Amino acid sequence: MKAIPSDLALEYNRKHEKKQSQITDLTEYLRDEVQSRERTKALVKPHESQIKGSHQYSNRYSERETQQKVHSRFPPSNHNKSSIRASANELLTAAYSNCLFCKENTHMSDLCENLCVQQKRDKLIKERRCFICCNNSCYVKNCKKSVCSFCQGRHARAICFKLENSKKQNSHLDSGEKPVDVKITSSNSVMNNRGGVLLQCVKAEIIGSSSSDKIFCLFDNGSEKSFIKKNVSRRLGLKKLGLERLNIYSFGSKTPKKQTCRKVEVRLRNVLSGEETVIEAVEIEEISRATLSLPNQDAWREMESKGFRLTFSCSESSESCEISLLIGSGYYWSLTNRIKRLDSSLVAVETSLRWSLQGRCDERSDCTLVHLIHS
Repeated sequence: MKAIPSDLALEYNRKHEKKQSQITDLTEYLRDEVQSRERTKALVKPHESQIKGSHQYSNRYSERETQQKVHSRFPPSNHNKSSIRASANELLTAAYSNCLFCKENTHMSDLCENLCVQQKRDKLIKERRCFICCNNSCYVKNCKKSVCSFCQGRHARAICFKLENSKKQNSHLDSGEKPVDVKITSSNSVMNNRGGVLLQCVKAEIIGSSSSDKIFCLFDNGSEKSFIKKNVSRRLGLKKLGLERLNIYSFGSKTPKKQTCRKVEVRLRNVLSGEETVIEAVEIEEISRATLSLPNQDAWREMESKGFRLTFSCSESSESCEISLLIGSGYYWSLTNRIKRLDSSLVAVETSLRWSLQGRCDERSDCTLVHLIHS
C-alpha cells in the first residue's frame, strides 16, 4: 500500500474497510482506477488520447501524479518528467507468467505464435501435457477448458494447424502480388478409355423390393462409410433402415457440408456364382462423375487364362461404367479374399462379388483435352 499514490490508497481503504484486503482486490481496483482516469482525460483533452500502439496508451497523469513513486515491471525511463507516461499495465505486476513454449512473459501460452505448431505439439507430448489447457496434471478427455477459438477443435489455439495454415495463406496474399480472377474451362472427349490406372471395381446385381439391376461397385478402403446413389436406391425400392447425419468433406474444402441421409439395406448378388451379400449404405446424390478406366484386352486375357474371371467383358464401353455403389472400409476386408500380383504395378483382388483389377495398366487412350484459362 505504501508504494501507490496516497489518494488511491485512501479511496481503496474506503471501499474495503469492512473486509480483509487481498492482493487480487488491490490489483483489480488499480486497474479500474487507472482505466477510468485515462477515459476521463481522453474526454477532457481528446488531442492527448491518440493511441500509438495496440497495447500502449498515450494519456498522461498530472505533474503531481507522475511524481508519486510507483512500482512497475518496466525499467525507468531516461526522459524528463514531462514525457513520463502511465497506464494500467504499468501500475500492475506482470499480467502473464512466462509462456510455456517460448518463455516470454508478454503473452499467455495459448496465444503463442513464436514457434511453429508442430514444435509446440512436440513439447506438449514430451512433457505429457494436456492439448487443451497445456497443464501437465490434466488429460484431454477430462479437460473442461473451452475448445480452440479459431476452429472449435479439441486443442489449444496455440497448436491449431488450421490457424497456422490460414496465416500462411494470408501472408502470401499480402506479399504484394495482386490476386488474379481465374476461370478455368475444361472439355474432355474420351473415345476409348482403356488401360491407365484401374480402380478396384466389380459388376454386381443389386436386388430391391420392386426390381433389380446390374451396377458397378467401387471398393474404397479410404472411405469410412459405404454410399449408394440416391436415384438407384429409390428406383429399386431399397429397404430404409434409418437416418444418418453426415459431415461431408470435399477435396480442397475447409468446412464440411452437413447433410442428413437415409441409410438403406443393399442386397448384392454375384453375377457369376449367384452368391448374395448384404451390406448397409448411405444414400447420396453423386458418388463420382469420373469415367472408369477398363482393363485392356491383354490384361483381360491374362486374367481369364489364370482363371480369374472378371464380372464384365472387355468389349463394354467405359462411358457406361458409372459408379453406383461405393463399398467403404466398414465392409472392405470382410468382402475381400485373395490378392494376386500380376506384375510390379497391377494386382488382382478376389472379393465376394468376384475378381477385380487394381493398379496401373498402361495403354494409349484416344483422348482429346481442351483446357482454357480466362483471366
